[in-house]
Amino acid sequence: MRLVERAMGAIIASALGASAVAGNLNPPAGPVAPSLKTLDEVEPRVPVNALAGDADSVHLIDQPGSYYLTADVQGEMGKHGIEVTADGVTIDLRGFSLSGVDGSLDGITLDGGISNVHIHGGSIIGFDETGIDGLFDGSGSLYENLTLRGNNQGGISAFRSVVRGCVAENSGIGFRVNESVIAGCVVNSAGIGIDASSGSRVVDCTVRFGSTGLQLSSGSLATGNVLENSFAEGIYADDFCSIEHNLVCGDNGDGIVLGGTGTVVANNVVACAASIGIDADSFLPSDCLIIANRVSSLIQDPVLVGIGNAFGPIINVGGAGDLSFVPDAEHPQANLVY
Repeated sequence: MRLVERAMGAIIASALGASAVAGNLNPPAGPVAPSLKTLDEVEPRVPVNALAGDADSVHLIDQPGSYYLTADVQGEMGKHGIEVTADGVTIDLRGFSLSGVDGSLDGITLDGGISNVHIHGGSIIGFDETGIDGLFDGSGSLYENLTLRGNNQGGISAFRSVVRGCVAENSGIGFRVNESVIAGCVVNSAGIGIDASSGSRVVDCTVRFGSTGLQLSSGSLATGNVLENSFAEGIYADDFCSIEHNLVCGDNGDGIVLGGTGTVVANNVVACAASIGIDADSFLPSDCLIIANRVSSLIQDPVLVGIGNAFGPIINVGGAGDLSFVPDAEHPQANLVY
């Protein structure tokens, strides 16, 4: 047994001796240098407030990169707050505001056919033109978590981009999007709440007090939105649009109006002072499909469908009690008036 113990001890000692070789205990000559990277080395960023402007901007961004505000930006007459003329720019507003004055231009403008701009996290207030103008530039951009208030021509104009989680309360159009997606936004607008065209998608937004709550054109989709207290139409749609699963309520004008070919599916139109709940007749649209909608019977003409369109049965079930006794009320494509 002792021979075995001695043998095992020799093996362990040999292994420890082989692995426990100490490193050089003498530090290299010269001062001790930090081994970690600085924040600028990890994510190089440029303070916008330190940038010069030009003849029509308070601050000009003309190089790709990541930028951030260190303080509020004060607008000037005849100038944009920030002008971006380079691709691949990110601007973190860091909770600060761009504030316009009488005669100022856009809060932030994109210029020169640029793309891939990301703007987030702050407020743009009181410019004479648009809060962010990317209507003809800035494809592939992202605008998120922004507040746009008191801008005379609207909150954000976007082209082939995404707008999400933003709040707009402006004199003009709340949001104008072209070939874009707008999702989870809130609008209080004296003009059109959201103007979406050319295959845009409007998803899960809330719009109040627009002249028209939501205006669609050229193959756009609206789904899951709430349109409240519009002064004209809750939703107006031109050719090839789809209106699905929206709530339209409290309007002073008509609920949903089709100006061209489109589909109106599973919407709820309630508590409107309108003369027409769903109008697929006044503008003589054709090849429309109107099915499975719910319309308040307090509206003078709950559903109008002109010649050349298709629709599910229009069934008045107001006060009917158990709908299983109402002919066609349980039809899967029935439009119920209640």
